[in-house]
Amino acid sequence: MKVLAKALEGIDMRRITSVLMVAIVMLVAVAVPAMAQGDDKAARKAAKQEQKKAQKADSGPKKATPETGGVAPVDAALLGVGVLLVGGGLVAYRIARR
Repeated sequence: MKVLAKALEGIDMRRITSVLMVAIVMLVAVAVPAMAQGDDKAARKAAKQEQKKAQKADSGPKKATPETGGVAPVDAALLGVGVLLVGGGLVAYRIARR
């Protein structure tokens, strides 16, 4: 225990707390979605049965699926403009502080 105390002598408590909080947040951000992916065999079996029933009932012509579209060029341009505005503001702030 004395070795650990000597190693932590130069590190202040605020830094240790910050590192621990970041580690906890990262753990929660990774663990919660992983735990939510449970393997429910009964639900999968029921879904398969429903899908088979739907396929038997829907024997008519299938409709074409809509296109996904992706990102519109206007939206991509607006994102770039926003990045330039924020970057320019940061540069102006830094120059004004000198």
